Amino acid sequence: MDDALAEHITTLQDHAARRPAGQHGLTVIGPPPTAAACGALLLRAEQLLADRNPQQLRAAVHPLAAAAGEREPLRFAGVLRRQPMSESLTRALSSQDRAFLAAGRRKHARVRLLVPSREATHYTRTEVPQIIPTAWYEHHLEAFPAQLRAPSRANGKHVRRAAALKLVEMTAGGTWADCAANLDMPRGYASTSLDLLRERCPGDATWQLFQAGVEAIAAELEADPDRVDYARRRRTFSVWSIPQEHWSELIHGLAGSLARDQVRTAASVLVWAQVTEGEAQLSPLMRDGGTGLRVADYAEIGREINQLLYLTGRSQRVLRERLAPYAAQVAASCDHSPRSTADSTPAVQ
Repeated sequence: MDDALAEHITTLQDHAARRPAGQHGLTVIGPPPTAAACGALLLRAEQLLADRNPQQLRAAVHPLAAAAGEREPLRFAGVLRRQPMSESLTRALSSQDRAFLAAGRRKHARVRLLVPSREATHYTRTEVPQIIPTAWYEHHLEAFPAQLRAPSRANGKHVRRAAALKLVEMTAGGTWADCAANLDMPRGYASTSLDLLRERCPGDATWQLFQAGVEAIAAELEADPDRVDYARRRRTFSVWSIPQEHWSELIHGLAGSLARDQVRTAASVLVWAQVTEGEAQLSPLMRDGGTGLRVADYAEIGREINQLLYLTGRSQRVLRERLAPYAAQVAASCDHSPRSTADSTPAVQ
């Protein structure tokens, strides 16, 4: 049987060598014409796929896929697009660019290999925040940026962004660009963070720290019985700012300069960031909802945010202390409101 299969493979190779330039044919898609060769091929496939352990299956299949993709990229891409296969085999075949599928950066990006990289996930993409919380980062990923080539305070922010993207990919599949869209994250933000981490990561061994950290976060997220629907929160607060009556209470007894509309907008951005676990600069109050471009007073709002966060005067300090529980109350009101009213401004008592 093995001789029959070897003869069949030789025939295919001869055919490929003789074919005119530009003709790719479909000869590898059909089964071998003889029973002996076909039986040998099925036996080899059974031996290859018998062990369903995801890591071992990937270790066995991926080198074969890499060789096929290098020798016959167009033909192999066509096979992947047209041939039905199990999710586990699809996952094993998926070409990874560090933590993400290579799709989105290569010519034949959207074949079919966009399944989640995790075998089974019990949280959903809607339960992933736009940037992972500081606590998750400190517990599971703080060791990773310390290994990067170029130490920078900004590395932590890029790691937290990339981890959120990876958490979505693990449960929903898709490219990093797909994951960014799921998180309402501008494509440029995702690309910048991932490119920077790829450039600064010294090798695959270091990258495994990132993979292991995100896996630990996924496990913690799955074990949490009170997971938050962050996508719902982002929808609810897509056109929101602190109501004037709430603002009057928040600044009661504080400096009169805080009554300005620009300060209320800045405080609304900070509340949005806490409620959605998002990045302040991505707040709908700082980005045009249609274009994603910065609003005209982006820089002014940013200055007011910095003053609220870092000025040490009594009024700023007291307002910060009031905003934190207010944001928690707003978030709880959103989470507990009926789904039919999820897109309306939640009532806060």
